[in-house]
Amino acid sequence: MAADRQETTEERRRQILREDLEDLRAVLTLRFGAIPDDIEQKLARLQDIEQTNRLVLVAANAPDMDTLRREFASEIPAFRILSGSFEQRPQ
Repeated sequence: MAADRQETTEERRRQILREDLEDLRAVLTLRFGAIPDDIEQKLARLQDIEQTNRLVLVAANAPDMDTLRREFASEIPAFRILSGSFEQRPQ
């Protein structure tokens, strides 16, 4: 019984991750057009649901692809965004 629940939990985790990655790809495509190969490779390696959710927020708010790339390379815990890259600065 416990093994069945563990397998079901792992299946559910994988399903959530797949759905979150689909959401991330959709946001990236909407914001930036075609997803560059280097970003697609990073997406293929994502295994952490919380990190993927953080990157959805990043993708929705990043001012440009360079900022997005820096976020992918960072080791920031889930649901935190690099501070200065997202703040609006007076013109």
